[in-house]
Amino acid sequence: MIMHSYKRIFCLLLIVVCLCSCWQTRPGHNGILSVDSMKVVMWDMVQVDEFASVYVKKDTTRNLQKETNILYQKVFALHKTDSSHFFKSFNYYKQHPEQYKVLVDSLAALATRERDSRFFLHNKMNQTAKPQ
Repeated sequence: MIMHSYKRIFCLLLIVVCLCSCWQTRPGHNGILSVDSMKVVMWDMVQVDEFASVYVKKDTTRNLQKETNILYQKVFALHKTDSSHFFKSFNYYKQHPEQYKVLVDSLAALATRERDSRFFLHNKMNQTAKPQ
């Protein structure tokens, strides 16, 4: 009789643990951007940083930080998110190294594809522009 009681308690405890693990925060749930969404937002933010450092920084009449923040807000709007949602997701990934590695690797792959496609397009345009 006592053994049957322990089995029942153990089963109940096991069910509770399983349910709690299902409710754990993960990408795509509880306001965490998925890796694919996060990757493209981060890529566009890198583009903003590059643009700001090359063009906005040269214009001394413009405030670099203010202009960068305005461009970040446009990126968030483009991807239908906001800064709090983005940083909540970013902090989640930083706290989960395995998933952060997937995100960073995915972002690096996107950067490589973008670079390769621009290089290919640049070479193709140069080849067609040359007189035969």
